[in-house]
Amino acid sequence: MDSSMLEVPKSREAWVALLAASEYVPLNETARAIILVTEDDSSSAKQLNEVICRDAGLSAQVIKLANSAAFNTSKLTISTVFQGILRLGFNEIKRMALSVSLYEHVMKSSDAPELLSALARALAVASFSRQVAVLRGKRRESDQLYIAGLLSNIGEIVFLAHPVSKQTDYKTQLKQTQQADLAAKAVIGMSFSMLARELLKRWNIKGLILDVHQQQRAGHSEVATVRLAQKLSNQYFADPKGCGPLLQSIAQYCEVDVKEVERSTQETATDMIKQAEAIGFKHVERYLPTSVPTPAPDNEQKLVQVMLKFNELSQGPVNINELFRIAAQGTYDAIDVDRVAVCILNPKAKRLESRYVHGANDLHISVSVSQVDQDGSQFSKWLAQQSGAVYLARDKQPSPIASIAKGDCLIAPLRISSTLVGMVYADAHGEPIESGVFSKFSLLANQVIALLATGNIRV
Repeated sequence: MDSSMLEVPKSREAWVALLAASEYVPLNETARAIILVTEDDSSSAKQLNEVICRDAGLSAQVIKLANSAAFNTSKLTISTVFQGILRLGFNEIKRMALSVSLYEHVMKSSDAPELLSALARALAVASFSRQVAVLRGKRRESDQLYIAGLLSNIGEIVFLAHPVSKQTDYKTQLKQTQQADLAAKAVIGMSFSMLARELLKRWNIKGLILDVHQQQRAGHSEVATVRLAQKLSNQYFADPKGCGPLLQSIAQYCEVDVKEVERSTQETATDMIKQAEAIGFKHVERYLPTSVPTPAPDNEQKLVQVMLKFNELSQGPVNINELFRIAAQGTYDAIDVDRVAVCILNPKAKRLESRYVHGANDLHISVSVSQVDQDGSQFSKWLAQQSGAVYLARDKQPSPIASIAKGDCLIAPLRISSTLVGMVYADAHGEPIESGVFSKFSLLANQVIALLATGNIRV
C-alpha cells in the first residue's frame, strides 16, 4: 500500500480505531488462539497442535524451526507439529509458534530499521523475563512471562508496522526527544504503553499481558519480573558493559548468587541471537547487541587477556579476520570507550567501511579516503602519514572523522607492508577521553600494527 495515500488520524481515539482494526496487526487470529492456550492451565498438547495446524504457513515454519540447530539439539528429524510438541516440549513449541506468528505477520508489512529494532527488543524482554522467572524458581510461570515480554512493546510495534506511521514526523520527534514514548505522545497523543492498553482491551486480551501495561499493577510479582527484564534489555541495548548493577538487582530479587545471574544472562543472550537467526525474518538478529550483558574482569586483567590472544596469533601465520575481530572486541572490552570499529579500505569504492563493530548500535562508518578537508589535505594522505595511534580532540579532527565522533576519538592506521588497508577507530560517544585510555589504546593498536608488519598473513 502507498503510505502517501493514507490519511493520518487526528485524535487518539482515531489512532486506536485505525490500528486495532488494521490488517497489519501482529496478533492475528492464530496468535490470539495461542495466547488463550497459554493462559489456560488445562490446555493440552492436542489443543496446541490443532491451533497451529489451522495455519499451514505457521505449521511449516514451526516444523522448520523445530529441526534447526538452535532448537533441536537431538538432531532427530521432526516432521509434524505434534511430533515437535512431544520431542521439544509443549512450552518450547508454544513460544516458538507465537514468536513466528508475531514476527512473520509484522515483517510482511515493513522492514524499516525502527521496526526491526522494536522486534529485537521485544525478543530480548521476552528472553530475559523467562530467565528471571527460572532464577526465581517460577519455571511454571516462565512461558506466560515470555509471552508477556514478547508483547511488552506491542503498541510501538503495531504503530511502526502500519504504513500510516511513515506519514507522520515520528522519526524527527524520536531524534529530538531520544525517547519513544515522548515521540509517540507528540505524534499520536499518547504513549506506546497507553496505546498498547487500548489495543489489548479491544482485542479482548487480558491477564498478565495487559497487566504489564497498567501502572496500578506494577507491584505484582510477575509484572515486576517483566519490568526488571525491560530494564535489563534497555541497558543491554544501550551498553552491554554497563549491566553490572542490574545483574546485582536481579540476584537480590531472585535471592541467588550474582555469579549464577551472570552465567544465566550470558547463556540467555547467546541463545537469543541463535534463535533470532533461526527465525530469520529480515535479519532481526542484526539489531541485537553482539556483546553479552555481563560484568567482565577489571580492565587491567582484560588488557592482559587481549595481549595474550595477540601473542597466540603471533605463533604462526596470522589469520587477518581473527586479528581484526580480537582487535575490535579487545579494545571495546579492555579500555574505557563506548564505540569501537575496525574499518577496512574498500579499494573499489575508495572508502573506509566499518566491518568489526562493538558498542553502541549507531556506529556505521563509511568514509571516502579521497575526501579533502578544509585545509586542502586529503584524508587518505593524512591517515597514511600517521605512524601509530593518534588521539584526536574534538576540535582537531579531519572533517570526515568529526562528523562521526562528535567528541574525542582515537585512530590507528593499519598497513600491510606499506599499503594502507584500514584503521582502528574508538570514541566515547561524544564524551572526553582520558589520556590513560589513549595509552591502552596505543598499546593494543601497536600490537595489531606489529602483527600486520610481519607479512605472515593469511585470509
